[in-house]
Amino acid sequence: MTKPDIELSNLPGFNTVEDILKRNSFVDGTMVRELTFRNRTQEGLFRCDLILCFVHDYDDAEVVRFEFEEIHGLESREAHQVSGLAIKDVSSRGWDRTRYEIYDYEGDAIHFYCGAIRLSRTTE
Repeated sequence: MTKPDIELSNLPGFNTVEDILKRNSFVDGTMVRELTFRNRTQEGLFRCDLILCFVHDYDDAEVVRFEFEEIHGLESREAHQVSGLAIKDVSSRGWDRTRYEIYDYEGDAIHFYCGAIRLSRTTE
């Protein structure tokens, strides 16, 4: 896979998780606490969203939550750890409702496409 071309700091909601990401290497060898698919309809069309919640260690209370909207082409080889999450802008390809390619550039654990991404912080 090619190198990511979108920095997390450019995504909506980054300001809510910035201090967590600076404290720990969340996108370099982080544990997946939650992986959830959500199906919905919008404008009469079926949509599938994916929620990934990352922690640095399994006992961490603070969680970085990624919400990926309108995902497709999902491939997953592992569900417990992502070694390096990459986000690439593929909007120039002209695919309907697809703006990003998401993949694990280190361990090849996950790969998919989506239309939008939001970051948020949760505690458990």
